[in-house]
Amino acid sequence: MTTPTARGKAVRQRSSLTSGIVGVGVCALILVAGLLDLHRGVDPLMPALAALGAAGFWVLLVRPNLRLGDSELLVSNPLRQWTIPFSAVEDVSSRWSLRIHTPDRAVDVWALTGDTGRPKLSAGSLLPGLGGARGAQDHPSGLAPTQAHAVAGELLTIVEDYQRGHPDEVPAPVRATWVVLDLVLMIVPLVAVAVAVVS
Repeated sequence: MTTPTARGKAVRQRSSLTSGIVGVGVCALILVAGLLDLHRGVDPLMPALAALGAAGFWVLLVRPNLRLGDSELLVSNPLRQWTIPFSAVEDVSSRWSLRIHTPDRAVDVWALTGDTGRPKLSAGSLLPGLGGARGAQDHPSGLAPTQAHAVAGELLTIVEDYQRGHPDEVPAPVRATWVVLDLVLMIVPLVAVAVAVVS
C-alpha cells in the first residue's frame, strides 16, 4: 500500500524533465536576446521561434506527469489531461510508455517511457513506501527511478488492492479535458512565427 506522501505527487522521468528545463532555459535566453535586439532591426523571427521552442519544451517534456489520487489517476499529457478512476482500470502495460487500459480506451502516459532496447535497470520504487530494491530516500536527488516498466507493476497492485476493497463500485467513466494553458502556450508563438514570416 502506498504512503500518504506518495499521493498527489507528480511522477515523471528525471531525464525528460531535465532536458525540458534546459531546453526552456536556452530558448528563454535566445528569446530575451532577440527581444533586446529588436530595436536594432533584428528579424523578429528569431525571438518568435525561441518562444515556440520554449513552449514546446514545456508542453512536451516539463509539464507531463502522472499523479496518484485516493481513487483515481490523473494523467497530464501534452494538450490533454485524463482522469482515470481506479474502478475503470483493467490493466497497466509498459512496452513503449506506461499505458493504462480501461474498457473504453488505452491512455498513454507521456511522462513515463518504456525501456525497449535498453538493459534492465534494478527496479526501484516509483512511489515512496511501496518497496523495491532502492527507494527514493536512497537516491542522492531524492527521486526514485521512474521508467515505465518499474512503475507498471506497482500501479497495477495499487489498483487491484483498491478494486478488492470496493468490489461493488461501478466503474466510473474516464474523463478527458483540454489543457487551455498548453493550447495558449503553443498557439501564441505559432501566430508570432507566422506573422514574422509574412512580414
